[in-house]
Formats: sequence, structure tokens, C-alpha cells
Amino acid sequence: MRSNWLLPSVFSCVMVSLPASASEILTWQFNPTENRIDFTTSAAVKPSAQLLGGPARLVIDLPDTTLNKPTASQSLSNGLRSLRVGQVEPGRTRMVLELDPEYAIEPQQILIQASNPRQWSVQLPTPQPLKSFRNGAPIGSVSVFNELGQIVQSTPFTPRPPTVAAASTIPIDYIALDPTRTGVLIRADRQSKTPFRYTTSWDNTASAYRIVIPNARLGSNYQIPTESKRYLTVGTQADNVYILVRRADGVKAEAVRQYVDNRWVYLQPVGVVVATRPPVSIPVPPPSANRPGEKEDPTTTIPPISNKRVLVMIDPGHGGKDPGAIGLGGLKEVDVILPVSLQVAQILRKNGIEVKMTRNSDYFVGLDERITMSRQAGATLFVSIHANSIDNRPDVNGLELYHYNIGKSFAETVHRNILEYVNKNGFFIADRRVRSARFLVLRKSSIPAILVETGYLTSETEAARLRRDDYRKVMAEGIAQGIIQYIKDRN
Repeated sequence: MRSNWLLPSVFSCVMVSLPASASEILTWQFNPTENRIDFTTSAAVKPSAQLLGGPARLVIDLPDTTLNKPTASQSLSNGLRSLRVGQVEPGRTRMVLELDPEYAIEPQQILIQASNPRQWSVQLPTPQPLKSFRNGAPIGSVSVFNELGQIVQSTPFTPRPPTVAAASTIPIDYIALDPTRTGVLIRADRQSKTPFRYTTSWDNTASAYRIVIPNARLGSNYQIPTESKRYLTVGTQADNVYILVRRADGVKAEAVRQYVDNRWVYLQPVGVVVATRPPVSIPVPPPSANRPGEKEDPTTTIPPISNKRVLVMIDPGHGGKDPGAIGLGGLKEVDVILPVSLQVAQILRKNGIEVKMTRNSDYFVGLDERITMSRQAGATLFVSIHANSIDNRPDVNGLELYHYNIGKSFAETVHRNILEYVNKNGFFIADRRVRSARFLVLRKSSIPAILVETGYLTSETEAARLRRDDYRKVMAEGIAQGIIQYIKDRN
């Protein structure tokens, strides 16, 4: 990824002198790996954006901003033709992203967002063939969000008559990710107790759940928490409010609830939590992940962990003649999980916890042998570490934890800690939940045992992360933190 000033092009340009208070574009770059434009300015700026047709192009205007360099242009690929930056009039800099004639994108799938008033990013969806759009290339305004998740109210660069919201539209002033990650909290500034009407669908282009609320609008004081902006894209179209819930970031669209008369009322299960003010979150128990015919024994109790001796058996899966899953670019499961497992063991030992491993280098160990080693060592906890894969489904990704019988509480604690730790460190792993499974290393274990699937090697994003030492380190720290927390809770 390079950040540089590109060669002049035929983009029309007027260079002017501006007052000292005007902002200046300092840097800009297109990141082809992330399909994203990043730019910084010397002072706060409030962009406006619109997707135009003939040819299809995204136009971003930066008011009160100057480009004190020659007009720049960059040729692109994969459905994008070029990116141009220039001064279109005194005090206004314009960025134009032009698409190839045979491709198009949806305006509501473009996310323009500030990390602070001087640093902005433009996250683009993957361009799709024009023939996949029934009504031709879409056009329309693009929402721009500041660092607080609020829509930037800037003067549009194309004069348009003001839109007057219908009296019947519901003003929404707060949207956030539900803490349980099972949906979305919406706070509406209204007196009506009538539930919202809404629809949900899976958006293949955006790889996200789309929630559409008709006869609604974003209120003048609309806000979205900073953390929720990582998971949700919010916008308006006509008299509709839409929310894109990115599955890859760990959010599930499940039970629909509305807070009415001081109680939660369940609506049809299509994926949004709707609340009147104030927003109230009540945890939703996850649906049972047991396989058909497989049940937990409600009478089983978890053996307490002695304060005097805790021994954790760390089990890096596969090894030797069994490389495990083979992912994108030939990435092998064994090459991912052994470094993670070794780091987990190292962290636990530094915290005074005794650790043994079923293997500490690349050699084969049978499944029954792993259980025998654990029993002979007198282990009190068993942790098997793996990486996942699935054929022909590059969209599937995320963290999964498995247990059988007495390992449920252990799995839930480790699962929660991994998610919180990885997300806190900026990677935002998807949550594929805690599940019950009859894996031999789990069902033959007489102690709390779990199996951690650190991610999918068949996902482009996760395969790229799992190759990285820094990400594997964060994953190991999250696993170790969960184990330590469980031990503390049991003592």
C-alpha cells in the first residue's frame, strides 16, 4: 500500500489562494486490499457524497478545502476505473471514483466515516456486474458519518430541493448494537406503542443482513455509539431507514423484540431489536447448538478446581502426517495452531499455572493418545486448539468453541474472553457461538474440555490474519485470558 501524489491528468483544476483557516488535503491513498480510500486533512472537514450515473461515479466534495498540489489521478482495477482528486472551484476539493462501464455499486453500501475530524475513510463494496441490477446502475446520496457516528450535515454539492419528512414518519435518534450481539437496539423519539414495520433480507453484495424500516427517518439528534459503527451501517433512502448488519463482525440477526409498557414483546424473528426511549438491553439466550439427538445432562456438575493444583493440558490439533485443514494459498492448519498453542502455554506458565502439551512440535499424536496423556498427567482442564475450513463458502468465518457435557461453562468463559480481547485489539472477529459436539477429545474427557476453532482458513480475511504473527499473538492472549478467568471463577 502506497501513499503518494499521482501524476497530473485531464481532470479540470483551478488552483486558488484560500484564507489560513481553510483545510488542506495532506494525504490520500487507495487501498486495493481493503477496497478503501483513506485521506487526511489539515483541519476539520465535513464531506458530502453522491453516487452519480453516466458514467457511474462516486463524487465526494470537501468544502472549505484546498489541494495545494497538481490534480492527481490513479488507474484502478476490479470494476473500478480510476480515482481523481482536484480543485473544482475556490474552496472546494473533489474526489471522483469512476467505475468501469459494465459495473455498478449500491450507494447505501458505501460507508464514509471519520476516525477523527481530520481523518476519513471511504469503504467501498465490491463492484458487481451491471447486468445484476434490474433497473440499471443505482444512483443516490451517500451517508457520511463523523467520529461519533452522527450523520454529517453538510451542504450538498448538487443543489436539490429540501426533502420534507412526512408527518407520519418515525424519527429515530439512536441505533446501537445490542450487547448480546443478537440484533440492534433502536431508540425512537415517539409516543406510539405500535411496533415498527420492517423487513430483513440477506444482501449478497454487502455480505450483510439488511434491515429496512419504512416510514421512518433519522432524527436531528441521531447518534450511534463508536463501537457500534464497526458493526452497523445506517442510512436513509426515500422514507426508509436501512441498517446493514455485518455478519463478519460477529453480529447475529435473530430474535426481534420491542420494549412496550415496561416489558419486552417478541415479534417475528427477523433480526432487529426495537426499543422506545430509554434503550434497554435484556440478554437473549442463544439458541441451542446441540446436534439432533444430542442433549446436555442437566444433572451433571462441574468438578471444582483445587486451589492447590491446576494443570491445563494444551492440545494443538493434528500434526505430522495429518496437516489438518488446507486453506487459501495452501495455508495449513498445523502451521497456524502450533504457534498459537505454544504462546497460550507460555502465558499460562507466566501466570503460575502448570501446563502440559500433547505435542510441542510438528508430529502426529492419535486422538485416544491425547486423552490418555491428559489423564496420566492429572490435568484439570483440557483445551484443544484448531483452525476451521469449509469448501466453496469463502463467506463463512469466525470464532467457534465446542464442548461436551461438563465443558459448557468453560467454553462460554473462554469464548467471551476471546471475542472481547480480539475485538478490543481491533480485529473484530465474527461470533459463531458456543456449540455442543461429540468430538472424541471432548466426550472421552472426564474433566472440563473445550475445542477452540480460531477461524476459517477458507476465508480470505481470516486466512490473511492467521498468517500474521501479531494476530496469532492476540488470539493466544485471548484464549489464555479466558482460561485464567475460568480458573479464577472456579476458585
